[in-house]
Amino acid sequence: MNILQHCIDAGALMPGLLVHSHAIANGFDSNVHVNTKLVIFYAKVGRTLCARNMFDRMSERTVVSWTAMVSGYAQNGCYGNALMVFVEMGRAGVKANQFGYGSALRACTGLRCLEAGVQIQGCVQKSRFVDNLYVQSALIDFHSKCGGMEDARYLFEKVPKRDLVSWNAIIGGYAVQGYSEDSFLVFCSMRREGTKPDYFTLGSLLRALADGNCLVKVRQVHGLIIQLESSHKLYESMSKKDIISCTALIIGYVQEGNRLMDAVNIFQEMIGMNVMIDKVALCAMLNICATIPSLSLGRQIHALTFNHQPRYDIAMGNALIDMYAKTGEIEEAIHAFDEMDERNTISWTSLIAGYGKHGFGHKAIELYKKMECEGLKPNDVTFLSLLFACSHNGLTREGWECFNHMVSKYNILPRAEHVSCLIDIFARGGLLEDAYHLICKMNIKPNASVWGSILGACSVYGHTSLGEVAAKHLFQMDPNNAVNYVVLSSLYTAAVQDEALHYCEDDCPVSVSSGFPKDDELHFAIEMIGFFKSRGKNVITDDMGVIKKRNKFVYEMNRSDPKDVLVVTGAWIEEFQSLRAIDNPKVQTSVIKNQTGFVLGAFAKVLGRLVDENLAIRDGLLVAARSGLHVGIVESDLCNAATAVRERSSFAIEGPLVDDIHWYMSFEQ
Repeated sequence: MNILQHCIDAGALMPGLLVHSHAIANGFDSNVHVNTKLVIFYAKVGRTLCARNMFDRMSERTVVSWTAMVSGYAQNGCYGNALMVFVEMGRAGVKANQFGYGSALRACTGLRCLEAGVQIQGCVQKSRFVDNLYVQSALIDFHSKCGGMEDARYLFEKVPKRDLVSWNAIIGGYAVQGYSEDSFLVFCSMRREGTKPDYFTLGSLLRALADGNCLVKVRQVHGLIIQLESSHKLYESMSKKDIISCTALIIGYVQEGNRLMDAVNIFQEMIGMNVMIDKVALCAMLNICATIPSLSLGRQIHALTFNHQPRYDIAMGNALIDMYAKTGEIEEAIHAFDEMDERNTISWTSLIAGYGKHGFGHKAIELYKKMECEGLKPNDVTFLSLLFACSHNGLTREGWECFNHMVSKYNILPRAEHVSCLIDIFARGGLLEDAYHLICKMNIKPNASVWGSILGACSVYGHTSLGEVAAKHLFQMDPNNAVNYVVLSSLYTAAVQDEALHYCEDDCPVSVSSGFPKDDELHFAIEMIGFFKSRGKNVITDDMGVIKKRNKFVYEMNRSDPKDVLVVTGAWIEEFQSLRAIDNPKVQTSVIKNQTGFVLGAFAKVLGRLVDENLAIRDGLLVAARSGLHVGIVESDLCNAATAVRERSSFAIEGPLVDDIHWYMSFEQ
């Protein structure tokens, strides 16, 4: 019996069959207790037909035998058979116990059979199990799932000592019926009483809140899904994993933010379960695709949604807009927006943010105005997205107007992020003094991002004194960030302040001309960047692309007569025949594309030796390769050209020429 019980607990089919064969060989096949255990065993491993055959061959049956058969059918989803056996048990004169009543009620719940459930409830009222916690939880679950939430809540309030099962029953009922607020209130009461939620609790609650678009409450629940190491261990120890436990763990990983691939692996397990994946899990996965970002995975998740929701509801539509906007497919984001039957503020804000990231600042503002015409009230995130769009598209006046609308029209108190964005707008627009005065008036201490914007703009507009102030703050906040030294050196170089340049280079932990560690021997990129910075005029050639006496050679070159320069770098950039620097903003240059049609621009260093991305951004250099990969590093220094170069949070687009040096790559077929 003990060995058979171990097989039941472990769900071990083959050892259980071996025990059964030994029982027959040793003459225990007529023992009622052994046979009852075998019925339980076969039901536990999903062999309901074997369990029924075992049950039918029993010459003597106890209440435990009948209950085992009813429970076995109910656990395996054979609800009709479970009720039939329960009726047979009553006709045989066997009175059901608490587990028999509970299993029968769960069968009625599965069938959504209100009439049969009410009849069983009447039998419970006449029995001694009317106050049994197991039966009461089953009754609560039955009424909540079959539409009688008032009856379910009445029974729930009568329970003197509630356990996790009863709490889950009422929360799950509210979730199924769509009462998101009620489910959250009950959950709060559960927490106050000290009951710890499990995966079923959190999964049911998240489903209810997602259906009700209660994003603030969803984030609060996310905060509870912490300590993921122990959660994952609990998940791995579960003998039977279901969609709720998988979804809860995925959301926990999304909330933590640095274990997204673990969430992808859990999602793959869900697909292998061949179950209907709910909206909560799909939205969480789309969120992951937007964060990674992974367009290919996002498209696969999108395809899965058609099996569940051919039309987008608010939650799914918002997730799709965000995913496509962050993975570079703004047209797909617009399509998802247009396909939505109903939109909320988050829907509009997501597309506004997408327009801003892709360089469509005017479209972002147009969408904001259309949102107002639709009667929707923008929130602080909406205005942050608008300010970002204005900042990264040179819309200084429009950005100031949006900020004023936020404060005066909608009475939204600006956060540090809003003020920082406004400072960036002023800085990029050349209003450096205004930007600095705004920093001085800030109630919040400016961070490195704010001072970085000021320093970058000073480098563009040649404001040396303010640039030095910004650099001083940056060196105190982040002394090991090479980018700050590189930008300051660019500012000094433009002002022909050689002594300050050498002083900066002596303190910098990396080579000022490139951002590479000083002990890196592959300096061909350093020389080219330094050469471009100095705006020299000679043709440089070397078999391996390495220039001797690099710093002295670079910084002593004549900077007063910039002209077209051809740089031949040998084997390291053998895929490109030439790099060309054009210092005349009036030169008409068309967009250069590779064979697959993606824009190639600025500067490239191939064979796995890429220029530091931060350096590439500050110098207006776009790292590209001829392989046809979609390039996602864009602009800097407001240096838009036919091949626009934008910050890494944006995407390459076409833009107007401005009076600054522009770098183009050309290669001859």
